[in-house]
Amino acid sequence: MKTLILGIGNPIMRDDAAGVVAAQRLAQRIPAEVVTGAASGLAVLDQLSGYDRAIIVDATHTGQDAPGTVRRWEPPSGAEAEPAAMGPGGGGAHEVGLPGLLTWGTRTLPDLPTDIVVYTIEATELSTLGEGLSAAVEEGIARLVDRVVQDHFAGHGTTAPNEAAQ
Repeated sequence: MKTLILGIGNPIMRDDAAGVVAAQRLAQRIPAEVVTGAASGLAVLDQLSGYDRAIIVDATHTGQDAPGTVRRWEPPSGAEAEPAAMGPGGGGAHEVGLPGLLTWGTRTLPDLPTDIVVYTIEATELSTLGEGLSAAVEEGIARLVDRVVQDHFAGHGTTAPNEAAQ
């Protein structure tokens, strides 16, 4: 199975780098191609093209959960995928977030993976220029990496936590 791990984020914007850092750590533990960067919009769909499975990791700042909280989401497929999920105001592609983009893409583009899972980490905030993650996000990344390995690669020759150092 051809798997992509897409780490979305900007490494010079503090907690916004969480997706990039998580993807780099996952690359040390699982058999997958890893792509990182500040991809957005239709570029994300282009990067997913041609894979059987995609695991996307990104930072979010909803203010609803404590920083470092890890969430898992799968875009709906088939009849479950409603066009209304495209954006909050129906204003077209400029208002589409990652959930709407993936929902639309899985409904309309035949070359996207049939198995897409998004993991997010609640950030402290996403607009501060600088390097280094907040302590809460750093801890969240460790939980996210363990969860992805457990969810998708347990029993497939990957390392369990702490085995990689031996």
